[in-house]
Amino acid sequence: MNRGDSLNRSDSLNRSEFLTDKNESMLNRLVYGDFQRRTNGSLNNKEKTRLVNTVKHYMNEVYDNNPNNTTTSMNKEVLGLVVSDFSSYLRRGQVSSNSDTDVRMAEAPLTLDVGTRFAALQNERGEQKTLMPPAPDFRIPIEDSNDTPALSLFEQAKKSREADAKRIEQGEKPKFSGTFLNDLVEESQGSGIANANPTLAKPEAIRIKPALPQDTIIPQDEILSFKENEYNLVIYSADRDWYNNQRENRYNFSVTFNPANNGQGFKMSPSANMRFHNIVRIEMVKALLPAEGIDVVLANNTSNGTIGTKPFSETILSYPTIIMHVDELESNVFGTDDQLDRAFATLQYDAQWLGSTSSALNFPSTTVASVPNSGYYAMIPKFLKCQKTYYPTPLATLTKMTIQLQRPNGSLVSEALDTLDISGIFASNTLPSGFGAGTSKYAAVTDGSLSAYYIIRTKTFFNSYSFVPGDVIQVKGINPDFIINNNTARDDWIGYIQRSTGLTIVQTGYLASGVTVTDTPNNVNYCNFIVVQNRFNDPTTGSTTIQPFGGTSTLNNALENGIKGLSLSGARLINISKQSQLTFRVITRDMDSATRIRANNT
Repeated sequence: MNRGDSLNRSDSLNRSEFLTDKNESMLNRLVYGDFQRRTNGSLNNKEKTRLVNTVKHYMNEVYDNNPNNTTTSMNKEVLGLVVSDFSSYLRRGQVSSNSDTDVRMAEAPLTLDVGTRFAALQNERGEQKTLMPPAPDFRIPIEDSNDTPALSLFEQAKKSREADAKRIEQGEKPKFSGTFLNDLVEESQGSGIANANPTLAKPEAIRIKPALPQDTIIPQDEILSFKENEYNLVIYSADRDWYNNQRENRYNFSVTFNPANNGQGFKMSPSANMRFHNIVRIEMVKALLPAEGIDVVLANNTSNGTIGTKPFSETILSYPTIIMHVDELESNVFGTDDQLDRAFATLQYDAQWLGSTSSALNFPSTTVASVPNSGYYAMIPKFLKCQKTYYPTPLATLTKMTIQLQRPNGSLVSEALDTLDISGIFASNTLPSGFGAGTSKYAAVTDGSLSAYYIIRTKTFFNSYSFVPGDVIQVKGINPDFIINNNTARDDWIGYIQRSTGLTIVQTGYLASGVTVTDTPNNVNYCNFIVVQNRFNDPTTGSTTIQPFGGTSTLNNALENGIKGLSLSGARLINISKQSQLTFRVITRDMDSATRIRANNT
């Protein structure tokens, strides 16, 4: 479509809106009402006819001169011309009427009677009172003076918005609006530096202000509902990296929550995969502690001056309470000393379960010494609420807990390590000559040509109450490179010694002066070797024989001779029967998703 067609279409649209009876009657009402207020009276028929003709005349004149203008602008121009022209017409009519009266008065003064002449003289000599203008009407008109159809106004506004949007997309500047200076100042203030002078600093380009967060309305729920979830946190001290970390034991260790999978080095502490958020409360529930002798006391019951003939042990039941410290948590416990003031909980005895003492564990032709009691004590904060509450703001997260179990005087329950370094492992029938072969009832005990036991020698002595017959130990770190040749039997033997289920202790003892093996502790109740049994065939089949490593007795015997006198480096063991287990209750505050669920028919 060319420009001429657009102008013709616009001309026809304006003509259909402007030169209508409705628009003409609206203009007639406006000017008629205006002149009624001006003259303070109504117009006669002649004046009305003149006014209607004047309006129609100027409507045609205005449209012929400016057919492309809008209806509103042409109506304003018509009103201005009609008011000016009709006002002049009224003034001319008033002057002509006054002149005719004066002429008649001057031409026929003698023909008037006395009364009429006297009234005329009084009017001439009297002061002419000017009429007061009508009071202005300050009321807001109810009817809209612009009778342009609403649909036309909507279309005009729509076209204007579309044109502005198109201009912005094309990067055009707005057309000149007649307020150039104001527009220039606004652009300088909006696109330049905040403290720049708009008369000196001219921006290189218009910078559109980015949308601010407060300009975007984000609907939020009126009410957010939360619920409290309870979790039971169980910490087991044997889950720590006991092979690499020799600074911690079962009474002094730490636990981390949800550690990073890409952490460097070894994880020295037990870790929980769960990470707690928005913690409201942490409570101590109970602690399961091993029933072991933590200190050895020696009593002399003879007259020959020999010490240590009747040792007895001291346990955690020797104290009224056990104090538990958690460095990352403050509790509601207060006391008369620093240990109690910093304590998270004070634990008292609640229950126990102990293993039976037995002297009837027999092996063919050999009697095993009696087994000391073993088991656990249940310690709880009896009649106390040992907890840490976070109110009104929950704790965001908990990453670590450093735990210590102490005596009432503040020292650890036991500082002795529950791990031991291994110096060597020997078969019972291949003890080296310097080891005191033949002095132990476990030496040379065989099933045919196969040894029935293995003796694990430790680098340091240990308390005999910490490792007792019936306890289970776990071994790690045996380097297969120390054993040359015989790889089949070697790998089979290492798999048995380092199995995850562990090895059961049969007996403990000590090696005196490097030549004598004694199956009992020394005079101060300490030992330096542990006896464990060999691997047997499946007993459910009725078999009572030993299963050789490597599958044959020849390979098994070669292995036993190969490890005789071999010094191991890096091998360690732990007593997993003497470990602590702590239970906590963690309460978190989470968003209740049930309040957001709505039925389909709501």
